[in-house]
Amino acid sequence: LQAKSDFRCGVNEVDARSNCKQECTVQTDCSTGELCWNTHPSYCYLLTPNNHPQCDYRESENTLLRCGQDEITARGFCGATCTNELDCTEPGEKCFPVLQNLCKCFEV
Repeated sequence: LQAKSDFRCGVNEVDARSNCKQECTVQTDCSTGELCWNTHPSYCYLLTPNNHPQCDYRESENTLLRCGQDEITARGFCGATCTNELDCTEPGEKCFPVLQNLCKCFEV
């Protein structure tokens, strides 16, 4: 499983990436109020916007620590929150600071 950057529509990069919004090549591909963003690496290419939950971009969390094999999996798969590696129970996981995301919203 390889994360990749792509271009997606959204109000901001967090919205485009975390909500796995539609792909775009130019601004006119996006709805009014959205721009075409070059996203940080994610696993959105494996999903379609219709089968991914949508959260309000204003609910994005600041950088927190999450468990994962690396930062991308910790953020992209919304790993468990942690304060240190002892909190991570899955084999091979470590506690990583993650980029801004919508994991709190998805956990509700």
